[in-house]
Amino acid sequence: MTFADYPDTAKNNARRALDHKKNGSNCGTRVGWLRANQIANGEGLSEDTVQRTYSFLSRAETYDQGKYFDEDGNEICGSIMFDAWGGSAMKVWAEAKFKKIEREKESKAMAKFNIDILGEISESVNSYNSVRSKINDAKGEEINLVI
Repeated sequence: MTFADYPDTAKNNARRALDHKKNGSNCGTRVGWLRANQIANGEGLSEDTVQRTYSFLSRAETYDQGKYFDEDGNEICGSIMFDAWGGSAMKVWAEAKFKKIEREKESKAMAKFNIDILGEISESVNSYNSVRSKINDAKGEEINLVI
């Protein structure tokens, strides 16, 4: 499962950093710029990538000065890469998304019966009768339903 519902502000932050890179920036790593491209293009991020993004932004936030150059004209790589990974908007989104994923995992683990209805719902796939049968199998136990 991937997640691409992060805010436009995060995409714009990544685009701004990518534009800066095009002008000859020496900051960042291959992975950092890969992530910037993914975010700027609105690509879906895996659960693991959401977690790594939140982890990076939580640590990199201390280096963000809100500008790309200091008074002497030197690049501020921490600020550039913080934006490359989506900046504050992405940090807030990734934290909320990561916590939601964790809560859903806990909820699913607690339920004795899990019913996943993924994809098409028709007479042959995920039909009323098959779902009803699964509910009956639960015999009153808690059910975790994912649609």
